[in-house]
Amino acid sequence: MAALLAAGFLALHQVDLEIERTVLESRETHHAEMGKESLATDLETIAADVLILAQSDEFKGGVELAELRDKFLVFSKQRRFYDQVRFLDAAGMEAVRVNFNGGKPAIVPDSLLQDKSKRYYFGETIAMAGGEVYISDLDLNIEQGRIEQPLKPVLRVGTPVFGEGDDKIGVVLVNYLGARTIGRFDEALASSAGEAHLLNGDGFWLRGPRAEDEWGFMFGNKRSFAAAYPEAWRRIKASRTGQFITAGGLFTFTTFSPREFIESSSVEYRGKRFWKIVTRVDPGKFLLTEHARHHPAWMLMFLSLLGLSALGCWHLGAARVGRRAEQAVRESEERWRGFADASFEGLLIHDSGVIIDANDRFADMFGYGLDEQLRGTNFLGLVAPETLQTVREKLLAQVTGTFEAVGLGKDGSTFPMELSARPIAYKGQTRNGRSPSAT
Repeated sequence: MAALLAAGFLALHQVDLEIERTVLESRETHHAEMGKESLATDLETIAADVLILAQSDEFKGGVELAELRDKFLVFSKQRRFYDQVRFLDAAGMEAVRVNFNGGKPAIVPDSLLQDKSKRYYFGETIAMAGGEVYISDLDLNIEQGRIEQPLKPVLRVGTPVFGEGDDKIGVVLVNYLGARTIGRFDEALASSAGEAHLLNGDGFWLRGPRAEDEWGFMFGNKRSFAAAYPEAWRRIKASRTGQFITAGGLFTFTTFSPREFIESSSVEYRGKRFWKIVTRVDPGKFLLTEHARHHPAWMLMFLSLLGLSALGCWHLGAARVGRRAEQAVRESEERWRGFADASFEGLLIHDSGVIIDANDRFADMFGYGLDEQLRGTNFLGLVAPETLQTVREKLLAQVTGTFEAVGLGKDGSTFPMELSARPIAYKGQTRNGRSPSAT
């Protein structure tokens, strides 16, 4: 009897471990996607800012430097998230520069302006066509040939400037304060069960578990995620998103590219840069489950020592848990579908913005056929540009309640709508529900 009870306990415990592992994998996927979304905050705003600055009247009929300095100064005071706002002439020399100075913007005297002709970001920006936006790597600011201390992560965004007769006369560049991006990234992955890693395209840490390992490519050292986890990096670099297990742990990853987040606007982005968002859960947190999954012979030998009754109990426990889970899934889906079909409002369920299910009323509101075009698409594609940033931030923060936005129909038309958001049980998991209604 003792052996039978022990076997039954082992069977049920094994089922619990499998459920815990599945939940862990799902949560880490969610955290990676939230980390990706956090990197996009402000991106469209920055791209639009440089295009507006490049079209300033001060560039027409000869550059009016005095007026341009004043304009850049006012702009820096208003935005407050640019470390530098600059105009570089066609030779790469700074002609106008405003430094944020930790909240006290000031115009840099001519005597302190620098030649940036050999910096990679100038060469890539000046080569672009009108209306195209350049976005640099996220790296550390360099002044007078040295890495600025304390370390200041920056993202440089720029566009070429044209004078009269379409003559290219230089570039407008802003240095976006990367600490804002990194701070949002930390917040998005704060509840991850593992370590959060933000990597550049070469596998170097932009953000990692140890500060001393970050920015290795700037200091000429070889400390990198790629070197620490070569097998994992090979798989991460080869795919845009995924999840796998190695001796180093459970790795969950996705890829961030600026192109995904600014192509929906009037901005043209030609760059190919990308960052990898990775979480790594230590093997100790799922070792027992994985050992059982990858060593079935060991499990059968162990169970055989406990007798056929133990094997039967395992099946009984697994079947009982499975039947309960299946029944709960069916019931939650039936409740959702019955409510959705009866509702006069548009309803959808999404996971990190990806539409999982919706009712006919929702599809009708946007002029779509549900089965053909909506499932599996991103809900943000149905939001007009003027409120896209607001909705994205609320999605990232998992805000519940009601707020206003502007919808974007299939035919390009826009309409005011009211969004009500709350978590909902669907197919055995907690998902995000939204109810948009035209106003």
